[in-house]
Amino acid sequence: MRKKKQVIYSADWLAIHPYKTSATDLYYVKLSNRIFDAIEAVLDNTPFENDILALTEDEKKRLSCTLTAYFEDVISQTNIFVAFRTENKKRTGKPIPFFDCSDYEEDEINTQDIQFLIWHYYMQLNGTEIPFSPLNPLFSEMAKSVMTILDEEYETAPENKKLQEFFNIPDDIKQNIQALHTYIFWLGTESYLFQENGIFLQTDAEEIAEIAQNDNMEEQIPDMINMMCNDFTYNHVTEFHALRPSQWLARVLGKDNCLYQPLNELSRKYSGYFKYESENSTHTKFIHIATGKEIDIVNRSLHGFPKDMKDKELVLFIGFVRWMDEWWFIGQVRSYNQSNEIKKEVDNEEELHLFDDSYEPTEKEQTALFNKIMSIMAEDGPDYTDEDRAWGTMMNRDISKNFIKKAFEEGHLPKLNFEGETNNQLMKDNLNFILDYMKR
Repeated sequence: MRKKKQVIYSADWLAIHPYKTSATDLYYVKLSNRIFDAIEAVLDNTPFENDILALTEDEKKRLSCTLTAYFEDVISQTNIFVAFRTENKKRTGKPIPFFDCSDYEEDEINTQDIQFLIWHYYMQLNGTEIPFSPLNPLFSEMAKSVMTILDEEYETAPENKKLQEFFNIPDDIKQNIQALHTYIFWLGTESYLFQENGIFLQTDAEEIAEIAQNDNMEEQIPDMINMMCNDFTYNHVTEFHALRPSQWLARVLGKDNCLYQPLNELSRKYSGYFKYESENSTHTKFIHIATGKEIDIVNRSLHGFPKDMKDKELVLFIGFVRWMDEWWFIGQVRSYNQSNEIKKEVDNEEELHLFDDSYEPTEKEQTALFNKIMSIMAEDGPDYTDEDRAWGTMMNRDISKNFIKKAFEEGHLPKLNFEGETNNQLMKDNLNFILDYMKR
């Protein structure tokens, strides 16, 4: 038999790891290549009516690394999938959504886990525009084929000590949210569970860089990308149970870890226009210009803060988070002289509501939008099915979870369904999970 060529290399594997190299990398790279071959064989033997399920070589490589990293996570007991499973069980009574879990083995590898991760990968790959069924026969065949390989390796696979060490956070940085940024950002953008978010973020960063270059603002690109990544770390809501990356890190570390509660309660980042007011030995006071809200920033978070910006005449664009009952400066600061242009920025609607909870349109407004979306899509031609129109309302971010749930339960969305399913029972049984997955 002809030897299969290697398609996955160390660089591909390390792209979803938080270190430069590990003694176990060679083993898992080889395993990733075996999984790649298994996935490719299933795809090659599957007749497609259209190409929405086909994968490019790069996409097959990422999926193979994702499933191998899940296996490594279980073997190394680094608790990434354990955190997801535990949270899902707490909310739904089941370790994972969608599947029959009567034969599910906790703390082991499971075919259901693999099939769920394949579904999640396809959903993210297509920007959630296609409501793939988790029970799609292709996903099932892939999962069975991959499980056969992983089952063979289960007893002899090595633990990744480097990955274990990563989650053993040093005591001297546990109270410093700025130092913990690396851990939160990696989990939310490069870990196998959330790596597609990192790819989307990279695409956004490249687009911003291109716009800046076209506007002759090349020198500002590093600061702009830094701010984007910083905002993502603290404000992004993941697709799983509407939790942010910091809250997932808390769950990976576990409830017995002293960081569990602080990470779980870490606020979002508030970025806006402020003025410096005063300082003492422990705190520096800033005032939010639009609302007059005073923020006392702990001084140990201001190391490196430009002294010349502590000027009451300047307008500062600055960001803070609430961490361990203190306000911390996060990211970068920009200063502006008083002007009519900056006054417009300071007085805009977003600034006035900086500290408010997220805004949700009224039920009347959402009803009008719901009806408008359905009618616009209906006029676009016969290519749109009732299922397409129903999913279109699910994708719209201005229509809330509660509105969709009520509409579904009252029978106004009878065709809200996964692709290929003959009825919407699977959607009904997992509606809360899907609403969190889609609307965040």
